[in-house]
Amino acid sequence: ALAFARPALAAGGDLADLEPAIAEMIDERRVPSLSLAVIDGAAIATLAVGRSGRADGEAVTPRTLYQAASISKTAAAATVLAVAQTGVVDLDADVRSYLTRWRLPPSPLLDGGAPVSFRRLLGMTAGIGVPGFAGYGPGEAVPDLVQILDGAPPATSPPVTVVAPPGRQFLYSGGGYEIAEAALEDATRQSFATLFRGLVQAPCGLGDSLMEQPLPGSQAAAAAVGHLEDGTPLDGGARTMPELAAAGLWSTPRDLALLL
Repeated sequence: ALAFARPALAAGGDLADLEPAIAEMIDERRVPSLSLAVIDGAAIATLAVGRSGRADGEAVTPRTLYQAASISKTAAAATVLAVAQTGVVDLDADVRSYLTRWRLPPSPLLDGGAPVSFRRLLGMTAGIGVPGFAGYGPGEAVPDLVQILDGAPPATSPPVTVVAPPGRQFLYSGGGYEIAEAALEDATRQSFATLFRGLVQAPCGLGDSLMEQPLPGSQAAAAAVGHLEDGTPLDGGARTMPELAAAGLWSTPRDLALLL
């Protein structure tokens, strides 16, 4: 879609001119809808094509919410940086000094002296495991943050532990972002959703974003439905992702462009 968009914008065109071609493209691939934003100099151009996948067959708009999945980590990193600017946390301090509800399991891999810091957690060089999370379907019990970190029921993901010496290598780690979430909440005594809303969402003008799982009823009724590769809608419309920092953001392409 972006390959279509950039030449059109460069030629002075409008994204709306691309709607027929993109509609044909997503139909061939059994993609119910596509929403995009293009940062064009100081402007943001948006286009939404297709249907939300709900029973009412409602057409998507640039304000239709989608799960941001791992792009949530960008919003989470911005939240950590905003708190660090206030001086409440130090990006290079050992996060174990901030954690109160949960403790990072001891490991000889920590004996080298390099701390598990916010900077390393955000850059995925802290040596933390658990790359990602699968979410929870309708009717399934949803774990809290400590249960997620412990890998304890009802969490279905493994425990978050140190798997490599901090500072030695890059390891993709959603688990590391959950440690950052817990440390930030403990240090500020505020929920991660509240911190994101006050320090990132409001200042950046992200009017269509929510760090909330599952979505409240009113917003859920207007959000795009998730689909499997064959085009089958997900039961319940979406998986619930309680791991907010790693994957909990609902947003729009325009809001993500504003954040960038």
